[in-house]
Amino acid sequence: MDIYDGLTDISYLAHQLEDRAVLADSSMCRNLIGKILSKTMRGEDVSALHPQLLKLLAHPDMVIKKMACQVMIETAVEGSELIILAINTLLQDCRDSNPILRGIAIKTLCSLKHPAFTEYGIKVAQHGLSDQNAYVRRSSVLGCTKIFHQDKMLPVDHGLVDELYSILRDCDPIVVMNALVSLEEILQSEGGIVFNKNIVHHLLNKFSTFTTWGQAYILKLLQKYVPKNEDEIFDILNILDSYLSHSNLGVLTNTLELFLHILQGFPHLQMEVYKKSLDSLLWVLGSGNAEISFTMIEFIEKYLTNVQDLFFPHFKSFFCRYKDPIYLKEKKISIFPKLVTKDNVEEILDELSMYSTVFQQEVSLAAMKAMAKIVENQPDLADSCLSKFGILLQSEVGHIISNILQVLQTLDLSRYGDLQALMTAACSRHAHLVDNEEGQCALLWLISEYGATVDEAPYIIEDYLENFGAKTPLKVKLHLMTVTLKLFFHQPAQCQSILGELLEKCLADSNTEVQLQALFYF
Repeated sequence: MDIYDGLTDISYLAHQLEDRAVLADSSMCRNLIGKILSKTMRGEDVSALHPQLLKLLAHPDMVIKKMACQVMIETAVEGSELIILAINTLLQDCRDSNPILRGIAIKTLCSLKHPAFTEYGIKVAQHGLSDQNAYVRRSSVLGCTKIFHQDKMLPVDHGLVDELYSILRDCDPIVVMNALVSLEEILQSEGGIVFNKNIVHHLLNKFSTFTTWGQAYILKLLQKYVPKNEDEIFDILNILDSYLSHSNLGVLTNTLELFLHILQGFPHLQMEVYKKSLDSLLWVLGSGNAEISFTMIEFIEKYLTNVQDLFFPHFKSFFCRYKDPIYLKEKKISIFPKLVTKDNVEEILDELSMYSTVFQQEVSLAAMKAMAKIVENQPDLADSCLSKFGILLQSEVGHIISNILQVLQTLDLSRYGDLQALMTAACSRHAHLVDNEEGQCALLWLISEYGATVDEAPYIIEDYLENFGAKTPLKVKLHLMTVTLKLFFHQPAQCQSILGELLEKCLADSNTEVQLQALFYF
């Protein structure tokens, strides 16, 4: 067993860090400082270890040095002589010939969380922005953001914002990206970075040198820029045209949004942009990655109203796969009502009917809601949808019946088809299969609205009355009184005794709300 696995006491850690053998062994030393860093993150006081940590700042192992710097960042306190000594060590490191060491020192000095240390951070960051090594410049740019988080006015007062704008012309693409991110964050209260023509065209000319993430980020930022004339618009389009077929979701969608933004005055060209990107959108949608597919559907939904004609022939691209997670299936299903036409309605309804019978209740309910949405949006297709509901009502599965009843509750069934046949199937055949509260309330609501057309409605109420008791959910009791009273006005002879018995039981119920409603109805 490693004797260092049990180290927890501060004094013991300090003793070990004084041991030359431990300091000479990088593995042991990393293990020890890792434990110190863990204590720091848990909020424990490790100030007693500052003398030992100060020595570690000069350790030749770069990992140990970085971890020691991180502990100093988390525990820096004004007035501590040890912290002042640490700053002196870090200032020396900023002049070291090793660029990695210079970068670590700059990051640390800019991150010390106290106003007394910010002057050091500002000086080294300003100096580092002109360093010959790209890593040091990257660290210096991020250091400007660290300084901003300590005092929001410092980057502006000391000219760091202007220097960050200047460094946008840096030859290293990561330095440029860091500068863009820093400027966007530092200037967030003013709306973020401000682009002019020169900056935009500089970024576009070296666009291919950025990482995929960087390209997506730049495309998002460029949506704030408004080209001055048509020539500039088409210059931008020509440079970015190939990215409309990019395989990366972020680059593809941000390019499309940028094109749509700058072509607001050219609707016919916007449609051409949609057409050019269609194949790539569908390819990403079918990539097999659930998270990416979900995000792509959300993106398509934003613009689907304008380009439905383009997606009508590709409705099968949204069909669910067996291995799709539930959230993705629900998302795919939700888009079908927007893709239905007279030509594809049967195929889509067959697919939704199949989803309605799966064992996953969320997917089943989503499919039925989609069919109900089709009924609402396109009344001329209502008969086809309601006939599918009629077939599904023949199921012997409780959650399917419950889902259908909940969906039918959202529709004005009096406007569609053969109401009596549908209500008879919904209310009388499988009432006993509905065993959850939502389904029972939906059934009772349907009976209260359309029960006059169902001869067996009073007998369904009798079944509920027989099982009426302490275990009956509150909502079911309240619904039961309402539906029985409504049925009484339609069929008084059959319902009089049922209503009297129900009110008698409700008046004796332990729940005050049930008692008051029964008294009011009585």
